[in-house]
Amino acid sequence: MRTLSTPLWKNKPLLENSLVVWDSDNISLSALEPIKHLAKFTPHKRYIVSKKPLEEEKDALLLRDGFTCYVSSTSYPTDARIVDLIDSHHHCTSLILISSDGDFVPVVKRFLAKHPVQWIMHDCNKKRICMNINLAHPNLTLSTIDITDEHIKRKCKKRHKPAFYAP
Repeated sequence: MRTLSTPLWKNKPLLENSLVVWDSDNISLSALEPIKHLAKFTPHKRYIVSKKPLEEEKDALLLRDGFTCYVSSTSYPTDARIVDLIDSHHHCTSLILISSDGDFVPVVKRFLAKHPVQWIMHDCNKKRICMNINLAHPNLTLSTIDITDEHIKRKCKKRHKPAFYAP
């Protein structure tokens, strides 16, 4: 594994023994700058999990930022790899999860039992997560980012429904 000196995120302090796991299939890599702005600290260990191999220039940029990139296969799907990454780093003192997938609620609950978690997600996809996790948990911080990609934005537009339907 190649390691480079890792730059700080927006001059936020590096938190030793902290972890960030990014599901790039749910949240695009173009959201790196808003994520750096939202993060409470600069994480020590940084992982990105994707279904498809990354383009060379994106891979080089992420390597420069200190990320380790994993490409999942059909025998080891993306969600399973993310769950295993979080479970295998149970000794870490803090977690930043970057995903809008509600399937990670059980593993986040296990991590929350001992350590703080900041979950960064798309604003339009947070409903399932919020319904299944204790929003009042003192170790949980939910952060949302706006979607700038026009293709995704169209899917997330709110529909204006009437307040009631008359018979």
